Amino acid sequence: MGFLDSLFGGKKDHPPLDTNSAAGQHILNMKEYIEKACQESSDQIELIPSENTAYMFLGSPPKRFALTWIEKDGTSNSLKALVQEKGVPAAKIEGMVGTLGAAYRECKNEDRYSMTLGGKQITVTPSDNLAGKIKEAIEATNG
Repeated sequence: MGFLDSLFGGKKDHPPLDTNSAAGQHILNMKEYIEKACQESSDQIELIPSENTAYMFLGSPPKRFALTWIEKDGTSNSLKALVQEKGVPAAKIEGMVGTLGAAYRECKNEDRYSMTLGGKQITVTPSDNLAGKIKEAIEATNG
């Protein structure tokens, strides 16, 4: 039913992430913080790990999603926090969401894996390309 799942938005089965991989090691280095974020969300989660930051799409990218990112030191941030705490105008956030959606679509063919964190099954996309695009979008908006 994989074809029908892709047509109707069904969840795909991804192979388990090798925790000995670079992405696995990045996650393990921030595991406590990532697990906490996973437990706090009721949404579907897609994690894009990088060496110093774990980016989390919550919901259904590229159309309807939120973004949270966790730094290696445990500092957590989100689009909502950019508006509420840093005063970034909502219009600027809307532009960023469009940029993030486009970046996600550009990287749709990246390998994806599954992992259980915080008691939840999540998707992991170990893509330096996507992580870089997300970082650029955050920096351009938060500038």
